[in-house]
Amino acid sequence: ADEIVTAVAGFAVPKALRLLEQKWIPTTGLHRVESNGNVENPVASPLKGDGPFLVLLHGTFSNTERAFSDLFASSDWKRLVDFYGDRVLALEQYTVTESPAGNALELVDKLPAGARLHLLSHSRGGLVGDLLCRHPWKAEEVDELFKDPTYEGVHDQLAKLRGILTRKRLHVDRFMRVAAPAAGTLLASERLDTYLNVILTILESMMPHSDRGFV
Repeated sequence: ADEIVTAVAGFAVPKALRLLEQKWIPTTGLHRVESNGNVENPVASPLKGDGPFLVLLHGTFSNTERAFSDLFASSDWKRLVDFYGDRVLALEQYTVTESPAGNALELVDKLPAGARLHLLSHSRGGLVGDLLCRHPWKAEEVDELFKDPTYEGVHDQLAKLRGILTRKRLHVDRFMRVAAPAAGTLLASERLDTYLNVILTILESMMPHSDRGFV
């Protein structure tokens, strides 16, 4: 049993999940959101603009078009587009094989110094927004909370993010979180074995025939 758990946690699940995430989100990072809700054009160069940017942050196993489909079909969406114009952005992010800190780094990369942000998040996207609002944190805090070698990558991401936020002086004026798992999630509970069983079954059914048998 221990060998099976180690194999699943260390190889099969990350590989399969990354393939699945790449299918849903071919290109990660900041994208412009069109007036019809389409998310097609990634931001290639640093943004410019005097007004606030509205940034949509989707949740786990999703993307912007899925997470905010009801919003895009509502009358409220037209009001938002009228107000923000071409300053509506979305962070297309890997939510399982990448950490919230890594997602946040992709978000701030193309933002101009001193940018004003209005954040709208769904589910896990709220954790990414929290990191932008939590600033500034002390380097000692990161060293203490992520001293285990397992979290070396997250430690480095948080240190880099702290430096960028300090340099760019970003301002989060508004932040609306919907169902953010800030108090924890069942994925880290005693139900992990059930979760893995369900996920592996779903992945096996969704993967192309040539990619099956990854366990």
